[in-house]
Amino acid sequence: MSVAQNSTRRFTDINSTDVDFAINAKMLAALAFIPLHDVVKAFEELVDYLPESILPVVDYFEDNFIGRPMRRTRRTPKFQPKLWNLYEAAIHGLARTNNGLEG
Repeated sequence: MSVAQNSTRRFTDINSTDVDFAINAKMLAALAFIPLHDVVKAFEELVDYLPESILPVVDYFEDNFIGRPMRRTRRTPKFQPKLWNLYEAAIHGLARTNNGLEG
């Protein structure tokens, strides 16, 4: 089992027993529906609101989807927001996935 799979399993176990954790994790996922130019600002504001119990997920999300802060900018994330942001698709009623069989 990879580290990512192990972490996912651990967070899934927590998620299934802690309603607050699940709600907070969904707030991170909801960043996909924020206008692209506001994603980083929304993430920074959301992090101030989230409890410490979800910080491992926040760290993972920041490393992979937002980019860690550097001096005056942020590092390039593994998956840039333009790849996963769905704001424009939602506004224009377009598919939110590239699989035509999904909704």
